[in-house]
Amino acid sequence: MQSTPHIVIIGAGLIGLSTADSLNRRGVRLTVLDRNVGPAQGSSFCNSGMIHPSQARPWHRPDIDAETLKDLVETGNLSRHLIEARMRGLGLSDADRQTGCVQLFDSRYPGEEALEKYRDIGVEAKVINGEPFTYGRYALLFPNDFSGDARRYCCALEHDLHSRGVEFFYKLENINIDKNSLTVSMQNTEIKADHIILAAGTGSINLGRQIGLDIPVKAVRGHTLNFEKPDTPLPARPIIHDASHSALTVFEDQIRLSGTIGKDDPEVLRDIWENIAPDIVRRLAEPISRWSGDRPVSETGCPLIGPTDISGIWLNAGHGHMGWTLCAGSGEKLADMIMQ
Repeated sequence: MQSTPHIVIIGAGLIGLSTADSLNRRGVRLTVLDRNVGPAQGSSFCNSGMIHPSQARPWHRPDIDAETLKDLVETGNLSRHLIEARMRGLGLSDADRQTGCVQLFDSRYPGEEALEKYRDIGVEAKVINGEPFTYGRYALLFPNDFSGDARRYCCALEHDLHSRGVEFFYKLENINIDKNSLTVSMQNTEIKADHIILAAGTGSINLGRQIGLDIPVKAVRGHTLNFEKPDTPLPARPIIHDASHSALTVFEDQIRLSGTIGKDDPEVLRDIWENIAPDIVRRLAEPISRWSGDRPVSETGCPLIGPTDISGIWLNAGHGHMGWTLCAGSGEKLADMIMQ
């Protein structure tokens, strides 16, 4: 390997930027490519804001083994601490948000069953029934979870990476990879690389097909509704509703309803949360923005981090609902693999 390898990363969302950050800290020359107009325009654009190692269990693979889950939680905890430190380095106020996330269950039994499973994989959780913003439901607090605005973080990190010498190219309608020469072509430009990393979320699926890789990731739709903050008491921590896989998060400048699985319309979020937190939702005006996008979910339930069958081409994709939680840890893992 050259003393200063050139690595091309395709994808400027949480995963691509975090990978760039980790590699840049190791002295690598980097070029980041994205089809969108700027950073964090895909599933990183408008997520729940939760950095929650507690929720490592994949929604579609509840049977995943305990050792694998422990590894995911460990990566999440590493990532959570890296993100907080980098937030402080970037001067982001989210670094001072109250820690913890709350999870609500519609009845006691599934909550108690979940609590036992959390403890089995080393996740700290405690019952907080009857406290404000638990809405009469069985509730768990995860004190080691965290939260923040993912898009704000991405924009700040991208600006910082640019100042550190990382090159960025956006609005690329066609990105073509020559797997034999490790050359990336886009519009009228060709870039020769020592390594190419596919970190484009669901876009990695088509990039892989282009070079004969069948990447076991599928697109799962998620939604967000953003509102101006109403004049009513609001929770300081994000709240997860277990049954609907959705969340209510209060940011500095807005309140957000996000998540779901298998739903076609973001408006369903208002219905879900009007049933859970009517005192808040009924005070919300019309959404100031709506978002729907595809989350990259791996078939195994675990992110795909590492080399592919093609020498020099690497993958960092398939994080599902855990992209914000796992991004920095995933970047560290892949950077270590490439630079060993």
